Amino acid sequence: MRGFSQALRYEVEPHGVRVSVLYPPDTKTPGFARENTRKPPETAAVSGAITPVPAERVAVALARGIERDRASITADALTRILIGFGPAFETLARPTLNRHIRRAVANSTS
Repeated sequence: MRGFSQALRYEVEPHGVRVSVLYPPDTKTPGFARENTRKPPETAAVSGAITPVPAERVAVALARGIERDRASITADALTRILIGFGPAFETLARPTLNRHIRRAVANSTS
């Protein structure tokens, strides 16, 4: 999505169109609650320690980001870090995430 939005931005900005992408964190909504009932163990292991953000907070961040003409809009610090340092952070976090995923898979099959 990030690459697509960047390419789209270059195409449409000369025509006065702005492109922003909202990177929402886990957000407290009825849909998120339903999603949690059927998450695969791998996904639950990675996102289980994350506290969902209220939907109102995400909406305020979206409106503020559009007002400020931000290309990337986030509603929480962790997502901001991931957007800013994504490749480096992913490289550092991969071993820990893989360990959580292996543990979750092992527990779900036993």
